[in-house]
Amino acid sequence: MEKENILDINFLTPNLRWEKRIFSTLDNTQQTDYRNSPLRVFAIAIAIKAKHLEFYAWNVNQYARQANEVLKRHPSETSQAIENHRPYSFKDDHVLYSIIGQTEAFLIELKSVLDLTMRYACTFYRVVFGLRKKKSDIQRELGKNYIGLGWLSELSAIRNDFVHHYSPWIKFRKRGRAYDFVISLPDPLLEKLKGNKRYVVQYLDALKIGEYVKKSELFFDAIISLLKKELIMRPA
Repeated sequence: MEKENILDINFLTPNLRWEKRIFSTLDNTQQTDYRNSPLRVFAIAIAIKAKHLEFYAWNVNQYARQANEVLKRHPSETSQAIENHRPYSFKDDHVLYSIIGQTEAFLIELKSVLDLTMRYACTFYRVVFGLRKKKSDIQRELGKNYIGLGWLSELSAIRNDFVHHYSPWIKFRKRGRAYDFVISLPDPLLEKLKGNKRYVVQYLDALKIGEYVKKSELFFDAIISLLKKELIMRPA
C-alpha cells in the first residue's frame, strides 16, 4: 500500500504533574510495570482532555462577553422585551450557537475525562497491585472516604438530556447592566417533563458549570489520594 502523505506533529505533552505525584511513589518494579502498561497513554489522554476543557471554558466566556456587548447596545429593546414577557430578536445568532455548542462540548469532554480517570484507576489497580477493580468499586471507595459523587449521575443526565436527546435553548438573565446566559430545555418541554426524576436539573448557567468544574477538581484529587493511600497500605 502506498504510504499516505501524512505530516506527523510533535504535539507538546500537556501538564502531567498530577501523574508524577503518583509515579514517584512507585518502587522500581512498579515503575517498570507502569511504563509497560496502558497507564502512560491514559495519563496523557487525561491531560489532553483537561486542556480541552480549558479551551472550551475560555471560548464560552468569550462568546458570553460578545453576547453582553450586543445586548447592552440595545437597552430599550431588551428592557421592553423583559417587561412584556416577549422574546427578543438577537441578530448575531452565531454568538448564541457558539455559547450552546461550546457548552455542549464542555459537558461531553468533562464526562469523558471523568470516565477516563476512572479507567486509569481501575487499570492502576490491575497493573500495580494485581487486583481487579470495577468503576463501581472505585466510586464506592471515593464516596465512602473522599467525596460525594451524586453529582456524577446528575452530570450524566444533563449531558444526555441537553446534548443527546434535545437541543437546548438559550436565554439571558439580566443582572444590573449585565446579562448572564441560561441554557435550558424549551419551556413547553420543561412543563411536560416536570416531576420526571431524570430531569433533576432544568437549566445550566455559568455558575452551574463552574460548580461542576470545582467538583471535578475535587474528584481528581480524590483519585490521586486514593491511589497514593493504597500504595502505602499495599507495599510491593
